[in-house]
Amino acid sequence: IHWQPGWIERSSAEKDRLTRIAHANDEWIFEGGHFRTFDERLARADTFIWLDVSVWRRLWRVVKRTMRDLGKNRPDLPEDCPERINLETLKFLHFIWTTRNRWRDKIAGVCASPPSGLLCHRFTSTAQINAYVESLKGNPSHHP
Repeated sequence: IHWQPGWIERSSAEKDRLTRIAHANDEWIFEGGHFRTFDERLARADTFIWLDVSVWRRLWRVVKRTMRDLGKNRPDLPEDCPERINLETLKFLHFIWTTRNRWRDKIAGVCASPPSGLLCHRFTSTAQINAYVESLKGNPSHHP
């Protein structure tokens, strides 16, 4: 939704349109912020997963992923978007650092008092995340 081939960023309006198409489906998974449509997605969601890990862990994972996949195209990105180290990479790391608290209170509020019918999971460690993923194996429609 965010990128087009060749690391061309879509306009906000186009990201909104594509996000709405995605969450209009009966089944969907949306990863990441794009907070312009957050409330719409929250209203349609049945499960909300908050990976509440430290900013240091998030930064480390981005650096590690970038180094691991340097020059390669990840499967979650469009064609012609190989991992690279450039000014945009540094801007992304800066974005993670500067926005780490911006939506935290809102997300914490969602998990503290979820809307009716929304199952909220807050994971603060890799062990919790792995245990949840393991619990889904063999029964992907079950949300413990």
